[in-house]
Amino acid sequence: MKKKHFFSLTNKKKSRVLENNIKSITENSFLAIENFGVISKSELKTKKNFSRKKIEEFDYNSNQIEENHYDSDGCLKFKTVHKYDNENLIEKTRFNVDNNIPPLGIYKLLDLTHRNLYKYQDDDGYLGIEKTFKHNVKNNLIEYKWKKSNKNPGGKNTFKYDKNDNLIEKNLFNTDNILKSKIINKYDSNNNKIEENKYKPDGSLNSKYTYEYDKKNNLIVKSSYNLNGSFSKVFFKYDIKGNVVEYYKNNSNGIISNRNTYKYNDKSILTEKKSYKSNGRTLKSISKYDDKGNIIEFYWFKPDENLSSKYTYKYDNNGNQIGDFVLKLFNGVSTKYNYDENSNMIEELKYDSTESLQSKITYKFNKNNALVKECRLDFEGKLRTEIVYLYDDSNNIIEKQYFKLDGSLRRKHIFKFNSIGNLVEDIILNSDNIVVLKNTYDYDLKDNIIQSNMYESSSHLINELKYRYEYDLKNNWITRIGFNNELPESILEREILYY
Repeated sequence: MKKKHFFSLTNKKKSRVLENNIKSITENSFLAIENFGVISKSELKTKKNFSRKKIEEFDYNSNQIEENHYDSDGCLKFKTVHKYDNENLIEKTRFNVDNNIPPLGIYKLLDLTHRNLYKYQDDDGYLGIEKTFKHNVKNNLIEYKWKKSNKNPGGKNTFKYDKNDNLIEKNLFNTDNILKSKIINKYDSNNNKIEENKYKPDGSLNSKYTYEYDKKNNLIVKSSYNLNGSFSKVFFKYDIKGNVVEYYKNNSNGIISNRNTYKYNDKSILTEKKSYKSNGRTLKSISKYDDKGNIIEFYWFKPDENLSSKYTYKYDNNGNQIGDFVLKLFNGVSTKYNYDENSNMIEELKYDSTESLQSKITYKFNKNNALVKECRLDFEGKLRTEIVYLYDDSNNIIEKQYFKLDGSLRRKHIFKFNSIGNLVEDIILNSDNIVVLKNTYDYDLKDNIIQSNMYESSSHLINELKYRYEYDLKNNWITRIGFNNELPESILEREILYY
């Protein structure tokens, strides 16, 4: 679906460094099953926590030219398109399904083991947390200190690893360096975590978790035990392709408290999900696709099996979404898109069930097909918001300006790039030109993002993301584990096809 131009956090010379001739990459993203130790894939989840699928396409020179992202229900969430000039990435555009413009960020190289991420929730941002980190020679985190504004005195965590880099011990200290708790992990010969024990400051056991795996190292049972003797178990079932087809949870009385089932098409895209609640309610969603893999219909059903909402999507011959229709509680809402001769979306129109115009967004592009102005209007055609985009000679976005109704500046974003085109810093300033938020980013020697930090103002670190990679025999990464504030958050698996 062709929508508004979006410059991501890693807008660089090439989308990623790839070895050999890549034809396509299919990625599946899962939540991490645990917060500590070696990461295992989690069950599929929806809404805030969901598994995702991404399909990427490359030209013969291994330049990424397109990537499509799908949610756990198989719905297309957004598409990113790359344009090149003599092998240099000159434009990276993200087209969203909804009307929200995601926050932008910029990476700054500090060293090979430290990077900063700066996020925000609204125009003014939010306060966060200041952190410092120490790593061993293998780049494993061995100490993590933090301080939360003035509301929380902070604390410290220390980490120990075995010879296979598995986390075997984690100690949590308060601001006075007094031990609060300890975690001890055990692993099998395949480096799967099989046991986790949590201890109180006096050394007594607080809780225990055990893990069981099948012959393919898929997690099939997770058990948790409490001091009062109660326990619960979560069971996972997979198809032959490794897709989760069922998971359910039992308590110590043998009662199933929650159960989900999943169905997939031959491309391993989720087509049906059923959630069975302990109160007897059942929720179901169904997704349908065309031959090109575009989502064309999506259904939500009520517990009584009656339709709750229906979404339909239409595309032109170039794969651009030209309109969608949402039937929600039988009140129709529709969105239509208009494009120029270069397939740039120039209008986005929203209508209610009576086909009355509710809002309109217009887009203008320069001769390089880069977005230069975005205007948001109400149903009367009155301007509500205007956004102006500025670029350097390499067509990198260097400034994004937001204006109020009276034409005065509301805020602006400043973007900086390094010599090879990596976006390295993003600064958000208010109308008084004062720094509100800042993002910085790190890359490894292969130009993969390895860390991103977020700062309040210009120096107060409030959040950090890290990534760890595993590579195939052709030196391309096939697994990426993401950490949010040092806690494992996601696993990305890639299937790479070569020319």
